[in-house]
This record gives sequence, structure tokens and C-alpha cells, in this order.
Amino acid sequence: MRLRYHVCTTPAAVEDIQSADVKQSEVTVRWVPPKNDHGAQVIGYQISILLDPKPNEPPQWYRLCECTKSKTPVYVVANLKGNTAYLLDIRAVNKVGAGDAHEFQITTAPVAPDPPSK
Repeated sequence: MRLRYHVCTTPAAVEDIQSADVKQSEVTVRWVPPKNDHGAQVIGYQISILLDPKPNEPPQWYRLCECTKSKTPVYVVANLKGNTAYLLDIRAVNKVGAGDAHEFQITTAPVAPDPPSK
């Protein structure tokens, strides 16, 4: 009797995350897929953002996308405030689940200053 099995786990971390197109209210982010899918093909990417805490509360991660519909390693983070830094967490996803985290800071484009008051 011969027994065959296939072991797979969640993918390795994505690599080389970069801001591709920076605007006041959105940032396009690109990355390189993980070098190792650990036995199961990558089906998409999970994207989370760390939001500013409310008074007396710790910062919280907010899931922007559970699993992208495309395997293309690009995502547009929208509805952001100008001239603000945000922390993203991008993970490759396979049939086992979301893989290792890769955190990356993005910063939106500057906002023109308000005119001087009289």
C-alpha cells in the first residue's frame, strides 16, 4: 500500500512593498508576491490599515479587504486624509488562510495650507 499526501500552510510574507501613486485622498500600493506559497497557490491578498485611536482607546487594525478578487499585487487605499501617515498590513492568502504579515507605512500627498486669517 502506498500513501501520498501533500502538506501546505499559509504563504510567506509579501515583499518589496512600494507606494506607486500618491494622492491627497488615496495611495496605490504595489508589492512582490511571496517567494514561497508553502504548498498552496496564492489566491489573493488581505489588506488591513491601522486607524488612529479614539481618545482613551488603543489603535485598531481595520480590514480593508479580506481577500482581493485578483492575484495582481496592487491595491488602491482610498478615503484617506491628506498629509497623513498610515500603517498597512498586507498578507498573501491561499486556501489554508492568510500568511505572514508585512507592515508598510504610506503617507498621503500634502494638502495646501489654509489662507491666512484676518
